[in-house]
Amino acid sequence: KDMKMRQMEVMKAAALARNSYLGAGLMPPLQDSLDRGGVQAWFLNDGTLIIPGTNHWTDWLRFNFNTMLVSGQQVGWDEVGTCIGNAKWHRGFALHAKAIHTFLGSRKPTYIVGHSLGAASAQILGCHYGVPTLCFASPQPRFGADMLAKEGWVMNIVYADDPVGRFPLAANGYRRIGSVKWLAKTPISGLQHSMDRYIPIMEKGKAKLPDVWPPNR
Repeated sequence: KDMKMRQMEVMKAAALARNSYLGAGLMPPLQDSLDRGGVQAWFLNDGTLIIPGTNHWTDWLRFNFNTMLVSGQQVGWDEVGTCIGNAKWHRGFALHAKAIHTFLGSRKPTYIVGHSLGAASAQILGCHYGVPTLCFASPQPRFGADMLAKEGWVMNIVYADDPVGRFPLAANGYRRIGSVKWLAKTPISGLQHSMDRYIPIMEKGKAKLPDVWPPNR
C-alpha cells in the first residue's frame, strides 16, 4: 500500500533532473528552494524534492572528495544529524544530504529525484524518509554491505560507462542504496554523465526501464 503513495514516470523524473540545473523558470510550482554552501535543491508544491549535482569546481572539494577511501574516514549519519540505523557513509555525501535535511526541517518529501552528487544525497534521504526515490548517474555513497530497512524505495539509473557510477570504488567497500537499472554502452563518444546525455540513452534503452517508479503492482 505504502509503495503506491506516489508514482512518477521515469522520463518525467529525468526531465525534472535536467531542468534542475536551469533555474526556477523551468521548474514546476515551487514551495521552496535551497542554494547555500554549494548545496542546491528544489522543493515543489506537490512535495517532490529535486536535487541537482555538482555545478562548481568547489563542490568536488566540499563534497565529492571529502573523504579518504578507507573505512576510518567514513561517518555515520548520526554524526551529521539524524541516524539511519548505524549506517556508514562517504563523508562529503553525508554532509550534502544533511544540509538538505536541515533545509527541509519538519517537512517530509513525497518523492525524491537526484542526479550525480544529488543522486548520492537522494539515496541517503530516500532511505531516511522512506519515500519513492529516483537517482540518475548515481555514485556509491554507502560504506558497508548490510542492507538498510527502507532501501526498497530507491532506484538508480546508471550508464554502464559513466565513471561517476564507479565512485567511490566498490573495492573500497562502497555501494549504492536500493536497486540499479543499467543503461547499456553506446558508440557515442565523450563523457556520458549529464542529464542531457542520459536522456537520449534512456530513450534508446526504454524497454529495460520501468515506465514509472515505484512500479505498478
